[in-house]
Amino acid sequence: MKLNRMITLCAMAAALVLSVGSAFAQDNGNGANGNANDNAGQRRQRGGGGGNFDPAQFQQRMMDNIRDQLNFTNDTDWNAVQPLVQKV
Repeated sequence: MKLNRMITLCAMAAALVLSVGSAFAQDNGNGANGNANDNAGQRRQRGGGGGNFDPAQFQQRMMDNIRDQLNFTNDTDWNAVQPLVQKV
């Protein structure tokens, strides 16, 4: 009976220690008093907000990079291969 109490006590202590560790791991907003809007404003000022993302422009840059990597200089050849690359 005493062994069961010791095991239970050790398990509860371990659970308490693990839960306290995760409570201290919470993000405090990087000094912005925990306000998510302040934090988002700081990201925008640094240029990392991503508000002007254009998917078509991103896809075109990716296609240009792949074309350069595959060394396609002829537009006719690239136009034949491009739809196959876009599928991937």
